[in-house]
Order: sequence, then C-alpha cells, then structure tokens
Amino acid sequence: MTTERHFIFAKTKKQKRIQELLEHGRLRMCRLDTYRKMEGDVIGDRNEGVGMHYSGRNPGLEVSITLPNGEVFPLTGRIERLVVEAPERYHAVFCVTAFETEGKGTLPFNGVVEEFVRDPRNRGFGDTMAIFKNSPEFARRLEAAAKKAGYGLHSDLVTYLPSDYCGDVTPFQKIGDYGYQKEWRFVTNEPIPGEYLDLELGSLLDIALWTDLTKLDVTAA
Repeated sequence: MTTERHFIFAKTKKQKRIQELLEHGRLRMCRLDTYRKMEGDVIGDRNEGVGMHYSGRNPGLEVSITLPNGEVFPLTGRIERLVVEAPERYHAVFCVTAFETEGKGTLPFNGVVEEFVRDPRNRGFGDTMAIFKNSPEFARRLEAAAKKAGYGLHSDLVTYLPSDYCGDVTPFQKIGDYGYQKEWRFVTNEPIPGEYLDLELGSLLDIALWTDLTKLDVTAA
C-alpha cells in the first residue's frame, strides 16, 4: 500500500451483503470482464478488462491497415472505438472506496464522505456503507485469504482517463466519468477459472463498522 498517503476504505452494498462481510468476512471478487455485462448500471463498465483503447471521438486518432507487402491503407468512415483485450480480463477484482485522510486515525463521517454519499450515483451501490477503521489490516486479511486460495494480490488507487482516451489501459485505470467513485482495487495476480472468487476473512467487526445510508440526510446543500 502507498506509504506516503493514508486512506480509509469503505464498501457500499445492500445491508445483507454488508452484514455478511463484516460479521463473517465473506466477500466475492468478480472477474474483470464480468462488469461488462452490467452496462447501464452504476457498477458496470464496458471497458473493464481492455488493454488498449482508441476512441473515435479523439481528433488525433488515425487508423490504417498494413498489408504483408508493406502497403498501408487508411481506414475511413465513422469509428466509435477500437479496443484490444487484456489478459487481465480474466483476473478477479475487489473494489472499495478510498477516502484520503491526513493520518492513520478514523475518518469522521463528514466532509469528503458526506459528499460521496450525497452523490446519487454512489447511492446506486447500495443502502449500507461499511467503513474500515483499520484499512491496512483489512488489506492484510484480504491478501491472506487470497493467498490461502492460491492467489497473490496487487492493489492501488484507480486513476481515471477521459472518454476520448487513446492508448494502453491497466486494471487500475477506468475510462470515462467515474472519478466520483474514488476507487481502490485489489486484483489477483492470476486469472480465475470462473466468474467469481469467494473468500472468507473471518469477522471484521474489530476493524470496521457500518452505517445505514437511508437514515442519513444526504440531500444536496
């Protein structure tokens, strides 16, 4: 994890799923390309698992075909986007929200957290938020559970690229207007055989708490 910066992790889901997560440590890592099927949902993203992305809306995009004899033919006409699949599309990912804080202490439920909850797009994730008071310890337990299942984990903040981006894409980058999600990701170092990897970390109640978002006043100021 980044040593110069401190973060408080949070996870927003339906109450039943948050209760299972905190009381038993049950969580599901989904394969990256699974999120393509959720297009139109706040959780979905058609570009997940893409290794290269070229947007037709980028004025600098030029596409051509080079034949075996070396002849080059430019492609003309309307191109929405071109993508190249990444091997990581078969890797599993677990996503949390990362709230940056000045120190290692707990983060009061105001300011940046309140702003996050007030955004109606984020409320689409669920009605209950788990807040991990000790995020490094949560990461350690998640990594231990993944190791027990035979996987290593890479983790980092997600960076956000413009919709007309052209170039390489990593599992820690998202294309489009997703910056409001403030996402941190844990990604397996190997592909998983199915669409899901279920892990059980044990009770997390000693390092986390949850709050019912439906009882908060999240109307815009």
